[in-house]
Amino acid sequence: MAWLRGAARLLERHTLAALVLLDVLVRLSAALRPLRYLDGLTIPDDAYLSLTIARGFARGLGPFFETGFTSGFQPLYVFLVTPLFWIFPHDALAPVRGALLLLVVCDVLALVLLWRFLGLIVRSNLAAAVAALAWVLSPYALQTTLNGLETTLAFALLVATFLALELHARAAHAAEAAGLAIGTGVVLGLAAFARVDALLAAPVIAVGLFANGRRRGTGWRAAAAAPLAAGAGAFAIYLPWLLYLHRATGDWLPVSGRALHAMGLADVGNAPGWRSLYQPMLVRALNVLARKDAFPLALILLLLAALAWLRPRAGWLELARRAGPLAPAAAFGALLLVAYVSTVYAGWYYPRYFFPWMLPLLLLLAVLVDACVERLAESRARGALAAALVAVVVIGNVAQPPFRKTFRSIDDTSLGYMNVGLWTRAHFPPGTVIGGLQCGAMAYFADSLVVVNLDGVVNREAYAALRRRQLTDYIRAAGIRYVIGQREDRPYLLAATARPRPDDLVPLGRAGTFSTQNDGWTLYRVGGEPSHLDPPLP
Repeated sequence: MAWLRGAARLLERHTLAALVLLDVLVRLSAALRPLRYLDGLTIPDDAYLSLTIARGFARGLGPFFETGFTSGFQPLYVFLVTPLFWIFPHDALAPVRGALLLLVVCDVLALVLLWRFLGLIVRSNLAAAVAALAWVLSPYALQTTLNGLETTLAFALLVATFLALELHARAAHAAEAAGLAIGTGVVLGLAAFARVDALLAAPVIAVGLFANGRRRGTGWRAAAAAPLAAGAGAFAIYLPWLLYLHRATGDWLPVSGRALHAMGLADVGNAPGWRSLYQPMLVRALNVLARKDAFPLALILLLLAALAWLRPRAGWLELARRAGPLAPAAAFGALLLVAYVSTVYAGWYYPRYFFPWMLPLLLLLAVLVDACVERLAESRARGALAAALVAVVVIGNVAQPPFRKTFRSIDDTSLGYMNVGLWTRAHFPPGTVIGGLQCGAMAYFADSLVVVNLDGVVNREAYAALRRRQLTDYIRAAGIRYVIGQREDRPYLLAATARPRPDDLVPLGRAGTFSTQNDGWTLYRVGGEPSHLDPPLP
């Protein structure tokens, strides 16, 4: 057994390297699967919206989507994937694959930053390893990394932001604290550059920096200088983009948030109320948190029960004090919850929006494991705890259906969006004007067509028409000949028009034999008589 003890000691010394290796193997094994299997399983339609805009940047068009300039995207990710279209200018699939590999790198960065954060707040290597392993094997984290969007990039930068705040709290002298305050603002600016909702962390960071200064015994003015320095750092990073965005589009913030707000109001007849809108959104948000974070939440409850039985040596108040560093991340998560429930009513996006909740949950998990380790004095008992926790984390994650489906699913006809994009490209002559609510894949794959976004998330004109309840009027004015949509799209488009016409959206039949999330696609003609240009349908 000497070799086993030696291997254990070696693993303990190189835990991070082992975790990074495992993380890369797990992510790459999934990311290199055929894209037709990942499409829909992990890649939403919005990923193709971002890639289409990135292709426009690569072609020198700027922030452009099909028919006009747009602010409806998260810029840092789009800029990072833009070079893929210089390398593969005529290949639609290679940039998608390249984007997934970029996100694997972001995932590894998030893991390394998480490990550094854990090293500050826990004393045992086991506690940090359990929390990090829970990240590596989490099906939620795995599928989010493979979503072809900015979520994992933004998460890594948020971890860096809260890590910088914690380092500021531990700064040894005033000069170090001043540098860390500016650095915290810089990484916050980068996080907002990656996802604009990271700006909700600004008040949390400001309060945290001020409180850190007061705890060190500095005066009110000196303590207030830290959040001001952080604000200057964030402003320096984010201001150039804001000025460019406003000059190109006239917007200071992405139009996508306003469009989603308007869509949510339209769903309740523009008469929002607690029972009609806010309560359902809150229930949906809490359901997403409970479902997506079910495993770390269950393990946290199990550890709390174990500590209640063991009676933590440090006491519950001391345990709460140790958990203090996760409070800023939890406060940010609470602000996300309030903002998206009360303002942006896009419940179908909640798994992406609330992904940052993984950070405070993993930090809390590590603190609780650390307390259990301290309570067990005997090395044999600690070894048994380590084996049990590792087994629970591995089995508890790998046994989940989403984890297994990521590696084993071969469904390429009932889930994804790629099929509708390829079908659209194959069935219409170049230059045909097509409209759609979920139009990212159509715009990306049918590059020779003009695809008009109708939900407004990347189209200010459609957003304005939605607010005026003139959406089908806009469809006609934009010269759209056909609309491709799913079951609920036609009723929605007609309801978003005050005076719809009988021939606004004439159903022509099923668009292909495939479906998306088990819902088929239908082709509609906008007014007019049947034409020889109407594509053949199955």
